[in-house]
Amino acid sequence: MQDIINRMAHRDFFLHLTGFITLYWSMIALLTVLFQLVDELFPDVLQQNFGNADMPMRWGLSGVIVAFPVFVGVMIFFRKKQMKRPNFPIYFTLFVTALTAIVDVAVLIYRLTGGDITWRFVLKIVAVLLVTGSVFAFEMWQLKRESFELKPLVRALTSLSYLVVLAAIVLGFIVVGSPASQRAVKYDMERINDLRALQYELLNFYDREDTLPSDLSSFRGGIAKDPKTDESYEYRTVDEDTFEICAVFDKDYEEINSPGYYPYMDPYMERAELFEYKAGRTCFERSIDWDDNGSFFKLKG
Repeated sequence: MQDIINRMAHRDFFLHLTGFITLYWSMIALLTVLFQLVDELFPDVLQQNFGNADMPMRWGLSGVIVAFPVFVGVMIFFRKKQMKRPNFPIYFTLFVTALTAIVDVAVLIYRLTGGDITWRFVLKIVAVLLVTGSVFAFEMWQLKRESFELKPLVRALTSLSYLVVLAAIVLGFIVVGSPASQRAVKYDMERINDLRALQYELLNFYDREDTLPSDLSSFRGGIAKDPKTDESYEYRTVDEDTFEICAVFDKDYEEINSPGYYPYMDPYMERAELFEYKAGRTCFERSIDWDDNGSFFKLKG
């Protein structure tokens, strides 16, 4: 009998711990998604995105999708078993929630005074108060409730919170795109990397042979192929020092906002290093010329 009691105590401890962790995880992930949605709604041209700009949104979505259902499942289990949560984690959650709201609001005010867009500030304040306020109210209800029966008002507010989370997930996927869309973006990123490497292989060949190759079979080591179709990229010579390389892209350059392409470097990059393309077959013409000092060959396009 004592073993059964001990096993139940261990089970309850880990269930409480799971609920505790997934609640915090859900709160942080949902705030991340809402903040990213606000940034998408009111973009700031002065804010530079380094690397993959949609990564925070993807992390937030994955957190909400995983942690929130687990937290809800644990709470439903507690209610069905009529297990009251210990007061300490409730009080601690109230403290953390209040502290999160205070810190987030302070950070947002700091950004506002630094030139952030006013509407972004207002909507993020609303998001912070909505999420932290909901968690705070939920924990206060857990602390003060006298029975496990859900009253109509509590049921309505619970349903509303589920709808808010669901709406955030749907809007997040609209912003990020489907998994198939994300894979298409990665294909295009790989094609750009291949084309950039190919054109410098052609430049090196010209430097060695003082002419452009007639076709890509001149490269003994081989040239990368399209990652999706495994077909060779198109190449042709225009004249003795000008060539054209082509690839078939899945999405528009503007549509994907060039993640991984580092647009913030554009002012510092040679034109030949930039690839702006449309969905479908796109070709890039490059010429080989001496640099400004006449010391080595370079590409221009």
